[in-house]
Amino acid sequence: MNGSHRRVRWGAAIALVVVALVVVTARASVESSRSLSLGIAAESEGDAISAAYHYRHAAQWLTPFGGADDEALSRLVDLGDARNDAGDVEGALFCWRSARSAVMATRHLWTPHVDVLDGLHPRIADAMAIQRTDDPDARPAHADRYRAQLDAWRDRQPSPWHAAGASLAFVAWIGALAAAGWFGLTAEGRVRRRPLGLWLGGAAALFATWWLLVRFA
Repeated sequence: MNGSHRRVRWGAAIALVVVALVVVTARASVESSRSLSLGIAAESEGDAISAAYHYRHAAQWLTPFGGADDEALSRLVDLGDARNDAGDVEGALFCWRSARSAVMATRHLWTPHVDVLDGLHPRIADAMAIQRTDDPDARPAHADRYRAQLDAWRDRQPSPWHAAGASLAFVAWIGALAAAGWFGLTAEGRVRRRPLGLWLGGAAALFATWWLLVRFA
């Protein structure tokens, strides 16, 4: 195989990988930004519950290249603080729990935004204690118990096997796409249908495996 033929096959392999990564990342970024905009609009109209729903959705679309997740989480916590200051404990809890759910939903080999939980758990525990009893003297004990339950999330981390498997499946998916570009072309740049179909089928199966492991980890 001469240099020009090798470049064609390398180009095809790289192009497939780049296109796939761009599509996945673009989808996550667009959905995250769209949900953030919807949340800001709902908050400006005084609809805190809808705003919290959209902010949570925005925070769950996490990408390694940046997105709206940081701002969405910050707005969720601030919205909960505002509802709490207004005396709406139930609304505040919904916002804070939505922020916590978004953080929990993005766990894999590590937990992005884990620092947010340090501020959320005392807020949630105190609000739950207020709902639990009207006796101010009894609330600290209830809050401590709820805080301990919330902090126990570290003992209920996603299965490391699932998380590791998901990471390996994602890397293998990228490798299968590259192989499809390499083996799916002849040295002259013509399509080889069988190898191309096999490698693309394998890539689809690996992508499905990655999604399922992330979904049920």
